Amino acid sequence: MTESPSGPATDRKRTKAFADLLALGRGPLAGGPCYKPDQEETMKTRNPKPGMAAKTEQSAKAGKSVRILLVAVTFLMATGSLSALTEQQKINLLYKEIRTTKAIFIRNGIEYGSEKAVSHLQRKHDYAGDRIKTARQFIKYLATESSMTGVAYKIKFPDGRVVESGPYLLQVLQRIESEQGNQ
Repeated sequence: MTESPSGPATDRKRTKAFADLLALGRGPLAGGPCYKPDQEETMKTRNPKPGMAAKTEQSAKAGKSVRILLVAVTFLMATGSLSALTEQQKINLLYKEIRTTKAIFIRNGIEYGSEKAVSHLQRKHDYAGDRIKTARQFIKYLATESSMTGVAYKIKFPDGRVVESGPYLLQVLQRIESEQGNQ
């Protein structure tokens, strides 16, 4: 244990410091740890330089503005108004479109139902892995033609009309993107 310096000068400093604490209403005899200084006094002790209190108030106002902005952005993202679809979400919407068209998909001259068509495209997509990064690449490299024969995939609608899948899916993708942009 180290001894603190003592002597008349040190004792006078301690006594003066203790008296100052009492005069300010601090210290164990003046309320002790329960004492809470008012805001102005706190600002003086935290910001001893002149003009710092005003800067601190400005910082507090700026911080409040930032918090309000963050809440607003979070709300917009939660409601979907600000968030854009990811490429994988666009591809999933293309799968959904294929499933719900009630059309026949023609691959290499053989007709398939929509579930089989989606299953086939998902297998191709899984095989392609990270090489397919966008919905447009998905359409161009996986959903337009057979990778084995090069024959274009076709879609036969219930009204009898037959179209190539690539241009049709690009139209669907453009509709998806424009609807997302209008939200």
